[in-house]
Amino acid sequence: MNVSYTYHASTLIPNGIGIIVLLSVFLLTLCGVVWNDFSYNEVTKWQIIIILILIGEPLIIRFGGSIIKEGKNQYEIQFTEANFKSYKNNELEIDESIEKIEKININFVSTGSWNCWVEYIKIEIELKEMENFQLNIRGRKWITKFLKFEDKLKKYCSEKQIPIDISFHDDLSKYSYSYLKKKLL
Repeated sequence: MNVSYTYHASTLIPNGIGIIVLLSVFLLTLCGVVWNDFSYNEVTKWQIIIILILIGEPLIIRFGGSIIKEGKNQYEIQFTEANFKSYKNNELEIDESIEKIEKININFVSTGSWNCWVEYIKIEIELKEMENFQLNIRGRKWITKFLKFEDKLKKYCSEKQIPIDISFHDDLSKYSYSYLKKKLL
């Protein structure tokens, strides 16, 4: 039996671009404030503006670029007859035997307010004598795909006698989970 799930956090790419644009506009606005509102001489104003741009813009680009890079990453977790494997961008990160898995924890979190709603699944695979493997899955599309994978994973874990624990952050996340599961059926 081969059970696998592939995750690609594609929403991070536009978020990274948006952060770069918004913070760059903020930096230019800050430069405009320095130019108009400070009563220094012109040489000092130019020095402050150049320092702001030389320090601020590379930091902004680096921060936004790291978010974009994370959005380009593709993760895959795979359970085969004898092994558990983890891939990141088609490169094998973990290749361990099934006997090394102590427990699989799946935590469904759903929090929201009137202007923001966040849902994600945190899957953690505890391995003996190794660092735990952890994957956070965000986005309705990827959560729905994971819920399809979850059924296969439960069946696989029962066959291999691996304990699996599914928990919920609160009642809202339990309701959201059951709603999505019913929608899949």
